[in-house]
Amino acid sequence: MAGGQLFINGTDVSDTITMSVNGSFIEVVNLNDTLAPNSVCTKINNAVRCPRSGVTKALIRTRGGRDVVRNDTGLSALPVTVFLDDGNDDYFGGPNQDIVAGGPGTDTMRTFGGNDVISGELGFDTADAGTGADSCIAEVEISCETD
Repeated sequence: MAGGQLFINGTDVSDTITMSVNGSFIEVVNLNDTLAPNSVCTKINNAVRCPRSGVTKALIRTRGGRDVVRNDTGLSALPVTVFLDDGNDDYFGGPNQDIVAGGPGTDTMRTFGGNDVISGELGFDTADAGTGADSCIAEVEISCETD
């Protein structure tokens, strides 16, 4: 974490990354690999916890493999930017603004609130934007107000 931005990096294997709130912390879990915290955050079992009060936005970047990323924070004031890399990936957003870029592969990107921007990039992608004033570019677009 630096300057209020929480950085979450995936690996070259299939990752299952979940970001949620646990008390006064934002907790990040990768079920398929180990996360490494910086000096502000702490590692507890297979999770990394960062003080919620210091996080103003999150950046998630996956790599290769079939990745599943979930934003289960429920925080409408936490914008999230996600870069899905190689592989057939799934993203499940939160009530906040999500900016999601798919990568090579068949990606499914679902956002559930906020004014979202979804760009499928390479592959046959699905963008399901939910509520809000959303912009989508994908082969399949659901609840997208603009292209």
